[in-house]
Amino acid sequence: MNAFNSKLFHRLIYILYFLIRINNIATRKFTFIFRTNEDSQILFYEMEKNEKNEEEEADEEFEEDYEIKILHGYENNYYDISKPFFIYSKENLVNFEILDSILSMNTSKNEHKSGIIECRYQLSYFLRLTRDVTEVTNNLNIQQFKYILMTLKFLKAVENKNITKLLQVLIFNNFFYQKDYKLRNYNLHLIQILNSSFFTQIDFHLKKNIMSSFLNSLMIRYDFYDENLIIFKNSKELFDYSMFSEHIPYKNLMINNFDAFCSVENILRDSNVLIIFQILLKEINIKSLILNNFFRHLNPDENFAFLISKIEIFKAFTISNYKIPASPFFLFCLIVSINNNIEYLRLENISCCRLNLRGLLEGKKLKGLILSKIGLTENASLINESRNVYETIEYIDIQGVFLNHSIWHEIFQSTNSSKIILHFNNSDIEEIFINNLKKFEIQKNSVLYLEIKFNSSTLPRGFCNSLIHFKNLKTLKLDEYIIYEDTESLLYKAIYYMKELE
Repeated sequence: MNAFNSKLFHRLIYILYFLIRINNIATRKFTFIFRTNEDSQILFYEMEKNEKNEEEEADEEFEEDYEIKILHGYENNYYDISKPFFIYSKENLVNFEILDSILSMNTSKNEHKSGIIECRYQLSYFLRLTRDVTEVTNNLNIQQFKYILMTLKFLKAVENKNITKLLQVLIFNNFFYQKDYKLRNYNLHLIQILNSSFFTQIDFHLKKNIMSSFLNSLMIRYDFYDENLIIFKNSKELFDYSMFSEHIPYKNLMINNFDAFCSVENILRDSNVLIIFQILLKEINIKSLILNNFFRHLNPDENFAFLISKIEIFKAFTISNYKIPASPFFLFCLIVSINNNIEYLRLENISCCRLNLRGLLEGKKLKGLILSKIGLTENASLINESRNVYETIEYIDIQGVFLNHSIWHEIFQSTNSSKIILHFNNSDIEEIFINNLKKFEIQKNSVLYLEIKFNSSTLPRGFCNSLIHFKNLKTLKLDEYIIYEDTESLLYKAIYYMKELE
């Protein structure tokens, strides 16, 4: 055999081996028998032909490896009825919708359901983990951790704190050094799993449970509210749920006080923890950051990397109830750290100087700007700090903020805002708004949503007279006001021309 034929022969042998290997992996299947009994239990048995390697890890990964099939009404003699490897009941640590439905079908004591489960991995070990977390080892490999997640997914684990408890033990035992809670790279690397296409197959609620388990392992106090994540320091803290604005189209991470912020910043100094936290936030669709209740006198030696605000997935940013008088430089550094990709910026109950204002607006193409109870410590003007900020704005929400003539000009003549919300808390600001509104006698065709709350108890005549220019409105929200006869006719006339009003 010449050299060329020899090389070709070896290549053919390698290709043949590779194809056989793929076929073996793709067709590998484990079969398990299950049957119910009179005690409302499901007994699981292994087929005698199953391979007994619970810790097997495939060299190649295929989507079929995670498949589970359940076939009802199947019996055979390839198992020992006296030796179930797992007994499931509704008292199991983790409950499953699929298995509970099988139990509910078992209506008669004399009639027992049976069937088989086929899957691409050794299910027995992972079922036992859902009964007793003490069986969790501290040397799981990547494939085994995936199998646990897929077992929870395909058998539809019931949403409760026990899933979090199981996942917390798995994560803590396999990812963290128990003394300092720092990540370790053992056989299992969480970042590799979370960054894989595999993780996109996991259900949302299971991802949320993984986030809960991760935070528990880091000793971070948290709560979920309507799929928003709140991190806090004291379990007795009160939360202002109105911070979760319906007008910002993202779920939120709210850090509820400065001490909680410091704790999170310190933990995220571990770069692996930071990466994992960012991935999990993205997977549970949290893209808005709220920093709330920052009341504190800083120590001179405190250093902050502002790791939270630098996370690039955030599309909305809120600073609310901020008062750190001893260190105005802290606010400046926080503002500078915010990425320029944010679409919504909200400032509420905060004093802001010219330098900080420029940092907030410069270089950003905002879709939404929300200002509430903002105090300008210098003779600063929003319009002067960033004239191009209004070019992209679609949503403006201004409450209790003094704006001069130039700013009202930009809002009503230079923007294409489709949603405007205005709340006035004193008569002077209200009068400035109405006087400026009358000057801009042009059609506000872009405005589809208008919500206004005046400080006065009567609906101002000047406002009703200008309302006729908002002909494309689909939504108009006004509080209950006293309306005089001349004002009423102007209001009805304006509403008559709003053909799109819902």
